[in-house]
Parts: sequence; C-alpha cells; structure tokens
Amino acid sequence: MKIHCLIVVGKQSLTNAMHSISILNKNGILVHVLWREGSKPRSFQIQTETEVEVPKISLSQARNLLLTSMKNCSSLEENDVICLADDDGSIPDHFGDKVMLVFADYRIKWALGCYLPIDQKLDTRRFPQIQVRRCSRKQILKISSSHGLYVRYGVLKSVGFFDENLGVGARIGVGEDTEMALRLRGFTGESPYFPILVQHHPYKPGKYSPTEKFQFLAYLSVRDFNMYFSLFRYTVRIIMLERLNFKLCVKLYLAEFKYWKYAKN
Repeated sequence: MKIHCLIVVGKQSLTNAMHSISILNKNGILVHVLWREGSKPRSFQIQTETEVEVPKISLSQARNLLLTSMKNCSSLEENDVICLADDDGSIPDHFGDKVMLVFADYRIKWALGCYLPIDQKLDTRRFPQIQVRRCSRKQILKISSSHGLYVRYGVLKSVGFFDENLGVGARIGVGEDTEMALRLRGFTGESPYFPILVQHHPYKPGKYSPTEKFQFLAYLSVRDFNMYFSLFRYTVRIIMLERLNFKLCVKLYLAEFKYWKYAKN
C-alpha cells in the first residue's frame, strides 16, 4: 500500500504549496500536482509522480483531470490511499505516518480527517470536535467541508470522481468534498472519522453565503430524497435567521431542479 496526495496549485498559493510538497516528499508520499495558470516554477526541482499544466479551470475539473492522468502511473494500485490537500493549507511533519496507521487496517475504505485552522482560535461551529467513529449524514453535511478526504483508489474509481457542477470555480461554488463524502458513505455503508488525520488550513470566516449553501442542498435533494429534510431545515433557518427571501429560495430550488434534469440527460 502506498500513499498518494493530490494538490492543485495556483499562483497565489505557490510558496505555501511548495512547502507542503517538500513535506510530502519527506514523508515518502507520492505527489501528483496540477499547476494552474502557469504557476509551475521553472527553476526549482521537486519530486512528483504526475504533473499536469492547465489554464484556469474549476477545482473539481482540475482534480478529475489529475485523477484521470494518474491512470498512467505505474505505481498506482487499487488499495493505495488517495489524499486530498489544498494549496493554501499546511501538511504536518508526520502526516504519512498517521495515514499509514489508519489505513493499515484494510477494512477502512475511506475516511474523514480533521482540518484545524492556522494561528486562529478554534471555532467549534466551523470545526466541530466530534468523537465518533461513524459519522451520520447530518454530521457529514456539517463537517466534511472542513475536513480532509482520504480514500482508496479502487473505491474512488467505483463511486466516480468529483461532481464538476460543485466547488470553487464551478456553477455552485461549494460542496464538492461534502458531496463526495455522501457518495462514499452510500457506496461503502461506512463513514469513519479519524481526528489523527490532521491537516491545517487558513480560517476564512463567512466564506460561503447562505445562498450558495441553499443552492448546494437544493442540488443534492433533487438527486437524493433523503436530502429534502436537510434542505427544509436549512430553508427555515436562513429565512428566519439570515433574512433570505422565501420567494428567492423557491426560485433557487426550481433552478437547481431544472439544471439537474438537463445535466442528467
């Protein structure tokens, strides 16, 4: 079993990403990098397994392109672990040891890890400190966008790659990790959470607007009836607390329904 880490790098986070890649190299982790918008450094040599250069595309598209390119990687096997890292995040020094410790148990098909803010007081609403082995659907919706994803390559191929309608730069700018975690939970019947799988990330309060969150839940609920309750609960909350107009909520939901039917066909 080997550990692979995917990282999509942009110009603004190049210095930070290079530091993370050097730590991954020291941990013996195979690094697969997609360089966006000409961000690849020409005078600095780093060890990578796969490299792709593209102009500006969404994060989900970039990850999918990188995953597709990895198929030609001779060292990639079904039981290998794929880790996702952000270019503006920070990898701990003993990251590889922790991942290997968790996935030494071959019954673990995928896992949620723990994201902790860099140099900020921990906000438990954004980074809840749950102490459960198996996450519920509600907990995944609450934590997965603030936690890392780790999944065996064979399982990732079976569930499919990232939904390109979701994520930074896509039509709905949130939720690609959350949607993937929900699909993995449905496919494996498991949703394990391991707080020892830590990555650090800048804390960005107010990153997602109520409208974006509503669009994301509406998009999911059209595909999965179980999501209707989550959508209803959030709709009531944002109307009462966030003062989002009810008619706007209905219009957004209908827009998601029409778009999903179009995308499906």
